[in-house]
Amino acid sequence: MKKSSGLDSIIDFCSKWCSSREKPVLFLILFISGSCLGRPLVLEDNLFSYSTHDGKNIHLGISFIYPFVKDKSTWPYAKDVMYWEEWPVRHPFLLFGGLNSNNDQYLSLRQSLNADFSNSEVIRNMPVRYPLLWISGSN
Repeated sequence: MKKSSGLDSIIDFCSKWCSSREKPVLFLILFISGSCLGRPLVLEDNLFSYSTHDGKNIHLGISFIYPFVKDKSTWPYAKDVMYWEEWPVRHPFLLFGGLNSNNDQYLSLRQSLNADFSNSEVIRNMPVRYPLLWISGSN
């Protein structure tokens, strides 16, 4: 039996999990953005360098969702039943993930997305509205 990689494990989880949610894209983005917030809060540990015993980590989660944030028409699962047209916006995971992995693609995509959203559901589900305030001088 082939041992699955962390990314295979994330894809397997997502295919099962997304099929049972009304807003899978929103919840995945919210979960990954929230996970990224642990890094600025826990300064003595870099949560971006943490991996589970089976290889799951924040970087794999970001690399999984990134292509769909870049082009949501490629999303292979059911669309969110509400607010599909409102996403994506300037999600904090793109900033924190881009800075922690030195990934200019994440930072460029973030810059290209809407930062001036007014939909109450988007605002309610944005874990950090002003993520630049969470960035210290020492990354």
